[in-house]
Amino acid sequence: LDVNNNTVENGSVTFTVMTGGGSLASSTSTSNASGIVTVPAWTLGNTAGSNTVKAALTVDSTVFVTITATGTAGAISAAQSTITAADSSLTVGSTNTTTVTLQSRDQYGNAVSSASGAVIFSVTSGVIGTATNSNGTYTATYSAANTSGIATVSATYDGTATGTTTV
Repeated sequence: LDVNNNTVENGSVTFTVMTGGGSLASSTSTSNASGIVTVPAWTLGNTAGSNTVKAALTVDSTVFVTITATGTAGAISAAQSTITAADSSLTVGSTNTTTVTLQSRDQYGNAVSSASGAVIFSVTSGVIGTATNSNGTYTATYSAANTSGIATVSATYDGTATGTTTV
């Protein structure tokens, strides 16, 4: 709209990605007969969270609006998810325990807080409990074996191997 509140046909608007990365199919767009401008195709960045684009009049960049979209994490990636043990070594015996954690991440390394699949931890020696899920972070308690040696802890998410760690 112009200063007299009339629609502006063929008005040029410049679009700029401000936060979140990503890209626009075009950096400019022109208003139609009703004065409406369509945002060019916008691909959000790879990092989950806020993404913003500034749309400013080409003739006066002080007249602008900010458009916001929120990117969310994608599906769990076995290659990006991490499995860790709170302690790297324990004394022999089942009274010595450590927490094992699988942090689910998507293909870009974003934490997947909405993960709800089944995680199963397994070990080469000792005992590991059932996994519990807290916003995509899965934990279980590992109890050391009665014999010395290195135990390998593995995790699967919905049947897909997601990593290993040793205790």
